[in-house]
Amino acid sequence: MLKEYGVDSVQQLPFNFDAYRMQKGEEHEAEIYFKHYALLKQTYEQQSQTYKMAAALSPFLPTRFLSMAIARTDYQAHWDFADAAEKYRINMQAALNDNFAKNSTYGDWDYKADKSLWTSIPDFSYTPITMGEILERNSSNIVILFSWLFISFVGLWLAARKI
Repeated sequence: MLKEYGVDSVQQLPFNFDAYRMQKGEEHEAEIYFKHYALLKQTYEQQSQTYKMAAALSPFLPTRFLSMAIARTDYQAHWDFADAAEKYRINMQAALNDNFAKNSTYGDWDYKADKSLWTSIPDFSYTPITMGEILERNSSNIVILFSWLFISFVGLWLAARKI
């Protein structure tokens, strides 16, 4: 940065280097967060595949997963919300650090942003997935439940024929 701006020290930069450094730290932390969160999601998906294979053995599992999805209390709903919230946090932090960098000097930790900064940052807005998307994501659970229902009716019909 010193070479790029042709200065000898961070104090001579036309922006607050402390804020710049904080933003770079945020970006690095976000990269690590998303990397490890992706690994966690991958582990969950592997576990989920095992459950899906076992779902044919009992109607409990597909009912449970479909119910959780409809109530938006499943992992997918959690991840959708957590990802949106983290993206909002990253953008908000970038706006704060950028404002701090442009409007203060190196070592100036008493800087306070004015109201215009806070009004320029949009409110957090999250739109959950639609019921159609939920049903599409859970089509295998629905098929398994209808299969169990069909098998139950066939069994009931065969039992009733014998009586």
